[in-house]
Amino acid sequence: MKLQTKSLFILFLVLISPFSVFADGTGYVGIDDGGGTGTGTLFTDIWDWLTGGNTVDLPPSNTTDDTPSDIVFNGTQNETEQSSAEAVMGDKEQSIIEASNSTQRILDEIKSDMVSYYCVGYEVGGLVQEVINAPDKIGGFSVFPVRITVKTPSIDSMFPEDVIDYGDDQYTIDVIGHTEINSVTFKVMQGGTVVSKYELTDLNITSENQEHTFDAILKVPDDYASEVAVMTQGGNLDLNDLNALVTADVENFEIYTEVNHNLVVWKENAEWARWDLEEHTPEEEEDKPLRWDDDDDGKDDPWKNTSYISYRHTTSATQSILDGIVDHKGKEGGLGSEYRDQYDDEMFAFKADANGATSNIVMTIKSSMIHELNNPAGYSVTIIGYPEYFDTYSTDMKIQNVSYRLVAINYHADGTSTISTDSKSDGILPDLTKVGVINTILDYNSDEDTVAIYPFLLVSGRIYQTEDNPDRSFPVWAISKPRITIRSNYVFVITDHSKLIDSFLADGDFTASEKEQTEAMFEGDVADYLSKIAELESNRDFADDTDSENAYQKAIDYYQKAIDSLTAISLTNTDSIIEGKNKAWYYESQAKDWVQIAELYYYGLDDQALTLASTTEEANSGSDFGLIGAISGDLIPAVITDNWLGILIVLAGVVVVFGGDIDLKSMKSGAKKVSSKMGKIKFSKK
Repeated sequence: MKLQTKSLFILFLVLISPFSVFADGTGYVGIDDGGGTGTGTLFTDIWDWLTGGNTVDLPPSNTTDDTPSDIVFNGTQNETEQSSAEAVMGDKEQSIIEASNSTQRILDEIKSDMVSYYCVGYEVGGLVQEVINAPDKIGGFSVFPVRITVKTPSIDSMFPEDVIDYGDDQYTIDVIGHTEINSVTFKVMQGGTVVSKYELTDLNITSENQEHTFDAILKVPDDYASEVAVMTQGGNLDLNDLNALVTADVENFEIYTEVNHNLVVWKENAEWARWDLEEHTPEEEEDKPLRWDDDDDGKDDPWKNTSYISYRHTTSATQSILDGIVDHKGKEGGLGSEYRDQYDDEMFAFKADANGATSNIVMTIKSSMIHELNNPAGYSVTIIGYPEYFDTYSTDMKIQNVSYRLVAINYHADGTSTISTDSKSDGILPDLTKVGVINTILDYNSDEDTVAIYPFLLVSGRIYQTEDNPDRSFPVWAISKPRITIRSNYVFVITDHSKLIDSFLADGDFTASEKEQTEAMFEGDVADYLSKIAELESNRDFADDTDSENAYQKAIDYYQKAIDSLTAISLTNTDSIIEGKNKAWYYESQAKDWVQIAELYYYGLDDQALTLASTTEEANSGSDFGLIGAISGDLIPAVITDNWLGILIVLAGVVVVFGGDIDLKSMKSGAKKVSSKMGKIKFSKK
């Protein structure tokens, strides 16, 4: 390469030299051709290489060619980008089809059957509570149907025969009666506290030896409904409060049922029985005893008229509360703007961590695939009620007075949070008896100390049997935290060069001038990668946790792979050029993701880091990029919830505002410079 060709790089280094972290030679160990210890700085070594001075060899790479086999490296830059995107997010057309079916998949998942709950309690007055039925799936803080079946006693079976002698004859005293059911009360109890209650009063049921079924609705213990109702109306939202809703646990509770009933029994008067066996004149008939006046007081009063309260309760109603997140097989993570040409504005279903009344409210979140700071992203939110959950109770269930709020929460380096973008319902929505779709845009507005941006969806309302019966309504709410990773504004080193080289090769005539330009671009790209490696090595040593350190190391390894791909190129072999530059782009894309993962771990945003790491690993599932080997420490998502609610969505919310790689030395004290090994960059010309 001619010195004139290098002049631009020399000028670049001159301009950045005052800011170079390597301007001071302290801590830097150069490597000369003989393997001895050099005394120059990394900056002076680069300078020597560019000006034709002393050179050093690149250390042998310990990286291997482990690129996934389904990524196209022997085509254009655009083809590499397309195949790389599909390696992460799957086939685009299939994903669009999956998105169209996402709501139905959720409904299929939350379908439930009424099952018998194990219960204990007292059955008095002959009344038998045969069973308590409730759903086999109760999602999170949902309202759920309850059914009890009772059987009234047979009076004959309750009282032994009373036989009296009359001469040579015997007479059996008749006993008749019935059970009067006055009221039935259903309760959700925690300890001795009534959490929710449903009463059926003034029943006035008269029955003997018959079964009766009573239905009600109850609500899982819920300390959050009023709080969420306020949140959906407006005001600032705190990330910690929102995360607390996502991870809120349903506490143990029991279902109590009480049946208030009377046993009413008449016993035949023995004197009347004797009288009835004898013959009497019409005059004597006037003195005939009353048949049911058992106590001879002259009145046909019941022999027994006793009030009872029979009750049963489940030993643990939480047997049907489902744990964890229901996965509707949506996407996870999202992509940076480098893939915008591949995905445009199509909507895809994303996963989410969710909580709330997830058996009552069904939410799906679809969004565009591109999520990057300070760039708008389209959202299509579907919110519907699921009245079929209450079919055993009523076919007239509605969720009324519904409000929603879709927000992007800006999390700052100092631990505070503000609202980046806010989209909420204008007043009250109609009831959720039909599918409601809300299309909106979140802008992901960030500032200089933004660390991450989290999207959240909040919904609140009330469940009514009928709108004019407010005494039988319960508050319901739901929250969804999409697993959408909002990417940092990274500027690729090689993308523009790669596309320019594609244009050089398109006509099949790779001229000497184009070859020289290509060589210069590759040399400049390698220098940029080496600079990034040096900066990341410094950041890695300032990181104070293993996960962050290991993520930085992964980024370093990928930048090294990019260097290896470029330095292995033969400029006389077109296939070598195409494959080498495309691999370098791919490795750079992996490196920039691991830089963001490292920063997220550094700030304690493990949920965001894990989502982005999972997305990155998905692209490399056929290689040795395994997440377990790459990241040590606790990798369990902090947001996993013990409530079923899950509503099957899936996304995350990750955002690092820093452009490119972050120098932690500006954020942490006690910085020290670290060694970065660099050597002579050679391109084969044969």
